Amino acid sequence: MAGNPYYVILAQGGAPDFSLFAQDHIGERQPGEVYAEGAKEVLAAWQTQGALERRMPLPGGGLGPRLPDLHLLEAVLHGWGLATATGQDRVGDPGAVEAVFRT
Repeated sequence: MAGNPYYVILAQGGAPDFSLFAQDHIGERQPGEVYAEGAKEVLAAWQTQGALERRMPLPGGGLGPRLPDLHLLEAVLHGWGLATATGQDRVGDPGAVEAVFRT
């Protein structure tokens, strides 16, 4: 559940913080509620000036793909994985899937 908080930091111009992935983001709450809350927060963060043009800093230096493209790719791929694991339809949102293939 750290993906959305991770991208909030990046969208707002912060540095990657991998410690987020070692934290318990759910606690006693329902996972769906935690994800929905994080989705609202990250959507708001993408409204930050310059957020849509920010690029992923690479460990060896330089910049990688645009952050929103990477976030969309991860959301689509993890959605497919979750759908597969739970026996659900993997079709996904056609617009999101098309956007991933265009980037």
